[in-house]
Amino acid sequence: MDYSRPAPPQGPPPTYAFVTRYYKRTLRPFVLLFAFLGALWSLFSAIGFFRAINIEKAEHPQLSTFSIALGALYMAVCVIEIIGVVGSAMQKLALVRIYALASVLAFVIVLAAGIMRIVIHFQFKDVLIKECSDSTNGRTIVFRYGLFGPITSDTINPEEADRWCRRAWDRDSWGEIVSLLIILFLAGMFASIAFAYYRQVLDPSSPANASRAPSSQVRAAGYPTYYNPPYNASTVPNLGYSQPPQQYPPPPGPPPQHRDETFVPPYDGKPPGYGAGDSGDFIGGKDDKENPFADFDERDVTSRPGPGGRDAF
Repeated sequence: MDYSRPAPPQGPPPTYAFVTRYYKRTLRPFVLLFAFLGALWSLFSAIGFFRAINIEKAEHPQLSTFSIALGALYMAVCVIEIIGVVGSAMQKLALVRIYALASVLAFVIVLAAGIMRIVIHFQFKDVLIKECSDSTNGRTIVFRYGLFGPITSDTINPEEADRWCRRAWDRDSWGEIVSLLIILFLAGMFASIAFAYYRQVLDPSSPANASRAPSSQVRAAGYPTYYNPPYNASTVPNLGYSQPPQQYPPPPGPPPQHRDETFVPPYDGKPPGYGAGDSGDFIGGKDDKENPFADFDERDVTSRPGPGGRDAF
């Protein structure tokens, strides 16, 4: 099996990516979290539009068509985010690559869905207000004053329903625009993080790939099969660990048979010598020490003479 792959990109992501500062740590937890949140948000949005189809099909068929289209777009985003969750959880290069490329498609889908919602909101203003009024007219509203206060109820008449729905439409006008800007910012951030993580997976020197350097080839059987295969060092530029240390030839001639202390450089930890030149610093006899283990050649003048010995020296 050929485990070789093209040379990985060098260095952190480009300067336009604001996740550059976090490149020295693995981005896998961020990708997992953001993909999971994106999948939940898109799933709930799609369910909301699919539920509105049955309500709008009888009276407003045109709105039901838009609901089907918006629901399908949000379901496509949900599928992309699920791929991101699975790919980052399993650390499979193919799924991470697909998610990184599809995150750009998700950004475009979210942009198209947001613009479509704004166009529908302003283009079908009267239809939306009428639908809201028909749903609200004749309903009973319950008012509760405080925790232990009195409870009153009232039935909404057509004039109150129309006034209430117009105020709700005005509030939703700003809400649609602001929500589109926020969602676009988040989608762009998710796409940047997805591409940064994909770059980490390709880079053998990144934290996400620290255990997959060429030195791990001898332990290839110890890793599960879903890990990326080790890199072929022949296709990778000099990364500091792909080349062996340089070998130097031995000096000419046979090795020396004796040790010439005169030319031996001094080194730390060598015990002090007791003769001239033993210290290795070429000082001579200036700092010579007395050998405490040498035999005494002189007579001890402090001891008393033995019996029959001389009293004078």
